[in-house]
Amino acid sequence: MNTTANSPLTRKLSSFVALSEAELAVLERLHQRRRSFPAGRDLVHEGQSGQAAYILSDGWVCSYKIQPDGTRQIVDFQVPGDFLGLRSVLLRTSDHSFETIVDSQAAEV
Repeated sequence: MNTTANSPLTRKLSSFVALSEAELAVLERLHQRRRSFPAGRDLVHEGQSGQAAYILSDGWVCSYKIQPDGTRQIVDFQVPGDFLGLRSVLLRTSDHSFETIVDSQAAEV
């Protein structure tokens, strides 16, 4: 059985469209580089280049920006099935950071 068939991303996409075997195979390949991250760890840092993108498999993550006065503004919360850091890959520099709220797993893509 395809181990990605029950992944949060596959479930999310399947709610909009029936996925073919070829599409499920692509999703399977996207999940091969799974990593664990402890709570409180930044996955992507604001301002850094060359960052990887991730698919959140398990846990909760928040994205945030550091303000000019040094405070942190939370921009969004990510749940399993969401992409993390995709904009940093497209823009070549991350415009915000991602921090795990709880122990989490994400697949590096």
